[in-house]
Amino acid sequence: MCLVSIIIPTFNRTPELLRRSILSVLNQSYEIFEIIVIDDNYNNEFSIQIRKTLDDLKDERINYVKNKENIGGAKSRNKGIKMANGKYISFLDDDDFYLKDKLEKQVHFLESNKFNFVISNLAILDASFKIKDLRKFNWLTNYKFNNKELLVKHYKYHLTGTPTFMFEKEMLTDIGGFPNVEMGHEFHLVDNALKKNYKLGYINNYFTIAVAHEGNRISTSNKRQEQLDNLLNFKLNNNIELKASDKKRVLFRHYLAKTSDHLNQGRKNKAIQSSLKALANHPPAFAYEVLKVIAIKINNKGVI
Repeated sequence: MCLVSIIIPTFNRTPELLRRSILSVLNQSYEIFEIIVIDDNYNNEFSIQIRKTLDDLKDERINYVKNKENIGGAKSRNKGIKMANGKYISFLDDDDFYLKDKLEKQVHFLESNKFNFVISNLAILDASFKIKDLRKFNWLTNYKFNNKELLVKHYKYHLTGTPTFMFEKEMLTDIGGFPNVEMGHEFHLVDNALKKNYKLGYINNYFTIAVAHEGNRISTSNKRQEQLDNLLNFKLNNNIELKASDKKRVLFRHYLAKTSDHLNQGRKNKAIQSSLKALANHPPAFAYEVLKVIAIKINNKGVI
């Protein structure tokens, strides 16, 4: 059995939520792991609370590192990658958590197949543990795409959700970890990995729970609209062979993301404008998203 390194950057997180994240690792069915907690707080009060939380857990597999200054989620993860001793690396945000067999199933998959990294599904819950969204990549099941085709899929749908992955450490080291970009670190990481012809596998199961709530996350920004525009420009001008229909799907996702941000910031009129642009670019995808939201609300019974 091989060692897995779980890297958890933390910033302005309450001890209870960080404790929940760490316990979801400590309670894994797969027990050969190390946890690397990267403290990215500039407020020492949070750091004191983190140290107390870790001391109370009393598990020698937990390692703590304090950044000298606030460097953000991507650089903190890269710092963890350099420290990691595991053959495989998985990431976890400080307010999210794993389901019990996440590590076991993904390690078994990578050890049994010729893939360099693996992605699984993601469930997003609100603070009351009601399902907000379910992100599946079941079109990847038994796929036979080459990496050129998979890159197009990535640009259209985003093969992302950092905690859903498990990576070979050697692969992450070779591609330089998370790139120094203003947003979309995980998008660019997958983009770089596929361009270097690393092989991505998929397990059609939910192993990770993300919790959407008020407050800071490890990666937040007040400039999201501008950053979304810059990410779109990267996609459309990056020498990836996108057909006209592919570009429509890329634009749909772009305007849907802008709509979500406008709603989160209370900009209702701008949200309506962005949603209409999303609809105009890809009516079937827009209808699918609306129906998915309705289905989740009707069948919502909490955590899966």
